[in-house]
Parts: sequence; C-alpha cells; structure tokens
Amino acid sequence: MATSEGAPGPVDIARIEDELAGLWEQQDESAASVSRTVLLTLLAYCRDGQTAQRVSASAAAISADHPARAIIVTDEPAEHEPNITAWASVSCQLVSRSDKQHCSEQIFLQAHGADMGRIASAVQPLALPDVPLVLWVAEEPPESELFDKLVQESDRLLVESGRSANAVDLFRWTMNLGRVPGPTVVDLTWVKLESMRLALAQQFDPEKWRRMLPEVDCVEVTGACHGGIYGAEALLMAGWIVSRLQWYSFSVEGAAQTQLALEQRDRRVRLIPSKLDLPVEEVKLRAADGFEVGVRYASDGGEAVLRVEAEETCEERRASMKKRSPEQLLCGALEIAKQESVYLESVQTALRLVGGG
Repeated sequence: MATSEGAPGPVDIARIEDELAGLWEQQDESAASVSRTVLLTLLAYCRDGQTAQRVSASAAAISADHPARAIIVTDEPAEHEPNITAWASVSCQLVSRSDKQHCSEQIFLQAHGADMGRIASAVQPLALPDVPLVLWVAEEPPESELFDKLVQESDRLLVESGRSANAVDLFRWTMNLGRVPGPTVVDLTWVKLESMRLALAQQFDPEKWRRMLPEVDCVEVTGACHGGIYGAEALLMAGWIVSRLQWYSFSVEGAAQTQLALEQRDRRVRLIPSKLDLPVEEVKLRAADGFEVGVRYASDGGEAVLRVEAEETCEERRASMKKRSPEQLLCGALEIAKQESVYLESVQTALRLVGGG
C-alpha cells in the first residue's frame, strides 16, 4: 500500500530542500516507523505529463527495494513565457508483513519552453552527493550537447526503446554514447524481452538440437511494423539471435535496406510484419535440411508455444513465461550495475539489419 504527502501547489526551486524537510517531518509524526534510506538519485526526463505520471507511479512503487530521490523533469513547449515550475512530494510504501514504511522523495520540474541549460542548472543542485545518479530517458532524448554531457555524468542510463517513436534513432544515439567512457546503458525493453529470449534458448538445451545450430541458415522474426519501421522488440530479438549465431555476413529481407551475403553459403534474416500487431509474435530458425525451431508467443505475454521439426521428428509443447509489471521491470533494470555486452552486440547487429550500422 502506498501513501503520498506533498503540497499540491508549486514551490520555489530554491526552497525544494526546505519543502522536503517539512514533508519528512509530517511523515515522522504520522507513522510509527518510517525508513528514510536513499540509495540513488533517479533523474527522469519526460516529454509530456502522462509519461511523467507513469514514471512517478513506478518510482513510488519500488521505494521498498530502491529508495531514491526521484527528480522527474517534464520538458514541454511553452504557451507563453518560458518557465520552470517545481513541487515536491514524499511517497511511502508499506512493506508486507510489517508495519514499517519505506519512503522516497519525488521532485517534479515542469519546464515550459526552457532551454536545456536552464533545466540542467535546476536539476544539478538537487541530485544527492555520494549516491549513484541514474538518468532515465522515458521516451525520446533531446538533441542537446548539454543533455549528452548530463548523460556522461550519470552512473547509469535507462532507456525504453520499445516506447521510442523510432527505435533505430535511439539505438544509434545509444551506440554513439558508448564510444567514450560513460554510463552503463540499460534498456527496459531488453529486460522485458528476457523471458522471450529464454524460451527460445531453452529449445537448444538438448544436445541433439544444440549441435544443429551451426546448420541454421535462416532466421525469421515476426513483429510489429508501422510505416515500414519495425519496433524495437523485433529488432532486438533479431539482433540478439544473429549476434549469438555469430553471423558476420547475411542478407536481409523485409527491411528498408538489404545487405548482401559475402559467403558462398547464403544466410538470410527475414523480418515479417505481425498481422496481430504484436511486438514479437513468432521466431523461427531454419536449416536447409528441413530442421526448424519455432516459438510463437501469446498476445498476453504469459505463454509460448515451442515447436521443433527435424527429419521425421516433430515436438511441440507449451511453456509459461514470467510476466513483469512496470515496477518489476524497473527494479530489474536498476539491479544491473555492469554493462551487458550481449545487449550492445544485439543493438549493433539490429542496426546492421536495417542498414543503420
């Protein structure tokens, strides 16, 4: 159960710390046992109020596991004069089987037409010293050298490629950041795909199927495609499979651009639009001798139908998949402290698939 205390009206940015001190004092008076531990600063950049509300709800829900000072910035156009409005709240989560409450601070900065320099100047004094700074780009990053500098000053960068209007552009931006020492990049969409990737990988647990992997010469991924642009989920799945197969040359069918295979043996990657408009509907790996491994994912993400065909053998079974709430995804992402090389390789391969690498 979550509770929240905060002033509904705006506060002078210079008085945010005083406002929070007063809110903590109210919590101390109203609750018998309140934990005020802060393990990180979570700075979220949002393009609109609806996204900010989603981010705020998730940040509040994980206060028991990751108590933080959340600074939620909403960057919107100005209707009149450029301005930044601020307010603060303290959100508490009652831990199960206990009367102890874990509380987190939330600071909201609503920027209307303010330039990135002014936004950065407002944010930087509010970040807590001696704790990690996690920057969460909730949808699209702004095109700003000052913002890129803020990214480089962060310890971790959270992105959501599945919510991006153009995942390819976000992937390029992410890879460009990786060219210099910078933050650990964690993609919540990649974390969400973990159960799908696991379902496919488990198909090759038996040795008889695993030794067929070098014979695979065709990878098919069926996923959401709008206006000829495939979603992040389909591109990440395809990039992951191809990078794990260690294909360094291949042809691509279904993407905007095509790369020609350089080897005598043709290896093909097929991207297929999902008729059900699912982020990832189905994955198939095929070999020329008739060997085929396929996984079809349920629309609710809770089940996968696994199928293997080889010569006269045909095996099919159903497997449950772990479904994660937005809060569980955020918790999982925050627990990743070291850069995952498999993710970067998958993104790099995904860019090659669409001719953007």
